[in-house]
Amino acid sequence: MSDVELIKKAIREKKSLRFEYEGHVREVSPHALGWKRSSRRMMVYQFGGTSSRGRIVPGSRDNWRCMELAKVRNLKIINARWQTHNSHSRRNTCIERIEIEVDWRRRR
Repeated sequence: MSDVELIKKAIREKKSLRFEYEGHVREVSPHALGWKRSSRRMMVYQFGGTSSRGRIVPGSRDNWRCMELAKVRNLKIINARWQTHNSHSRRNTCIERIEIEVDWRRRR
């Protein structure tokens, strides 16, 4: 299964992911996948691993990340609770054309 297919599956089924990105191992819950100009991106809520921004504070509204798929390495679905924050409805500048996003009507 390709990385794109794994991300779509994780979004549809509200599963979490682990991958390497810019020298950091990230544990995230993906919320949307799409494009900005010619760059394929995903909007995620990071709950574990490390970040160039420093320590991950559990439950923080500052854990939203915009990730370019070209920089993602060693992606896999993990057995960790899918997470979000109530600030998910903030204006999204990460993605201009959404391919798939979380279905908020679907319960876990």
